[in-house]
Amino acid sequence: MNPDDPQAFTDAVVALLDDPAKRQQFGALARARVKRYFSIDAMVASYCGLWEDSWQERRARPANVDFRGKPLRILFYVDYLWSGGLEKKVRNLVLGLDRRRFEPIVSWNRKWGVLGEELKRAGIRVERIVPGHGPERRTAIAQIREIQPDIFHSFSCRGSSADTINAHDAGVPWIVTSRGSVHHGGA
Repeated sequence: MNPDDPQAFTDAVVALLDDPAKRQQFGALARARVKRYFSIDAMVASYCGLWEDSWQERRARPANVDFRGKPLRILFYVDYLWSGGLEKKVRNLVLGLDRRRFEPIVSWNRKWGVLGEELKRAGIRVERIVPGHGPERRTAIAQIREIQPDIFHSFSCRGSSADTINAHDAGVPWIVTSRGSVHHGGA
């Protein structure tokens, strides 16, 4: 169908209205696509692959590294642990991780709340790290070094911010998820 042909589109919709079996088939295909590509499980699997690939690349490890011996320590950063959409995404991601493969630590800066409490109840280590300038910056770098993450993953509204600069200066590879895109850099 030509997308620039309104009559063809109208005819296709009318035909679909008259064909319940075709509507059911399209619905089932759409649900399967959402589950495969857009579910929490799919999101978790995608990020796990990203971290493992990034860690292997940074550490020059062979592709067949067994992560079960030592979980990959991921330090997550999010400004708020309240109840926004981005924070819920981080919560779902962290709670969906296989703890034999990954050790999540969640850091936050500005607002503590219900999601932070939920993570703590689930046994997730939660630390406040305030990225900033001057003495705060030195403190943040020291905190990151003390945690010793394998990867620092920031969920930010900006593609570049103080938190990733601090991770870089702490010698930690970083990843930023910002408005649906992913950027990463070495330490």
